[in-house]
Amino acid sequence: MSRRPPLENVYQLPLSYRATIPEDYLDEMGHMNVMWYTHLYGLAIRDLLAGLGLDRAYIEREQHGTFALEKHLRYFAEVRVGQQVSVYTRVVGCNGVRYHLLQFMVNDTTEQLASSMETVSAHVNLTERRSAPMPPEIASAFAEMAAQHDQLSWQPPVCGVMGVDK
Repeated sequence: MSRRPPLENVYQLPLSYRATIPEDYLDEMGHMNVMWYTHLYGLAIRDLLAGLGLDRAYIEREQHGTFALEKHLRYFAEVRVGQQVSVYTRVVGCNGVRYHLLQFMVNDTTEQLASSMETVSAHVNLTERRSAPMPPEIASAFAEMAAQHDQLSWQPPVCGVMGVDK
């Protein structure tokens, strides 16, 4: 499969975030600056994690959170000011400490896949600043979502060098 899945595949995934691009996201080329892709993907991950129980209250109460370990970002089509984008997220795997996500940004205005970002992150003890096992209920929520996404008829177009066991 191409690293660029058709939109009908992407739309099978949960919508994680939606935004309209403001003028201050522009760069000198007249399109959204690369740093804002990472920002929007980060907001989508935040919302996904909150839905799995890893929200601000959990972070403050348990002194645990997540750190990104690796990212792979691909650009397919421009995003410009005033356009609406949506981020869809697929859980590729989770081993109880690390999780592997693949996200897709769709430019709703032009109906094009704008980019994808693959991420491996770790659950961490914020006091020790080291990886730590997820609580069973969060690990189970990740595993359930990964199993649901595994049932899709298409393979995730991962880069091949990242994963929870690498």
